[in-house]
Amino acid sequence: MALPVRNRRTSGSPASSPALGAVAAVVLALLLLPAASGAGGPVLPPPPAAVMEKPLASDRPAGEGREPDRYGMTVGLGSSQDPVRDIRFVLISAFGLFDYGKVWGRDRPRELCFKVEGAAGGTVRPDRRAIVSLGAAVLYYLPPFAGPAFRPYAEAGIGVIYTDFQVRDQGLRINFNPQLGIGTEVTTEELGNFFTALRVHHLSNGGLHHDNRGVNSLILQIGRYY
Repeated sequence: MALPVRNRRTSGSPASSPALGAVAAVVLALLLLPAASGAGGPVLPPPPAAVMEKPLASDRPAGEGREPDRYGMTVGLGSSQDPVRDIRFVLISAFGLFDYGKVWGRDRPRELCFKVEGAAGGTVRPDRRAIVSLGAAVLYYLPPFAGPAFRPYAEAGIGVIYTDFQVRDQGLRINFNPQLGIGTEVTTEELGNFFTALRVHHLSNGGLHHDNRGVNSLILQIGRYY
């Protein structure tokens, strides 16, 4: 069965710009809040020693560059939730995790990181269509919930995405791609650092086209740090 494609303008089709604007506002607030807090703001305690096998970039000398402190790869399994529930897709992602303060030159809590991520994959149901995306996010580890071998986190970001399909009234194949997620990093002595995450994945054109029907999905990710 082919994916439903946009073939006409529907005046009553719901726009996705309010959802896009809300997520973008959250991302902007997360980016600016640490900078506004100043050097006198509180610094969160470090995570347990068991999860510090790969230290964050803030543990390095201040003179070092802005290269990623950590790299990782993920496999994500996605399922659309709105406006249709029959799109299934797979995304393989690669990312670099940076110390927020070294990238932006700002004081920040040690547990705040900046992530740049690229992904490629495609739909597997009901058709096979390509998906490519590039984005950035802020990731914040949650020390109060950390355990001896795991470290939970929350993340929010935005980017651009190309999909080789369109649902009815979607408008464009190139769209904005805000995301929200929660996950946890798991440290093992034998296999290193792994993580799993659940993301809310949205795409829409933000009003750049008069047809702006967005697509909302959930993605389950499993990945590893290197």
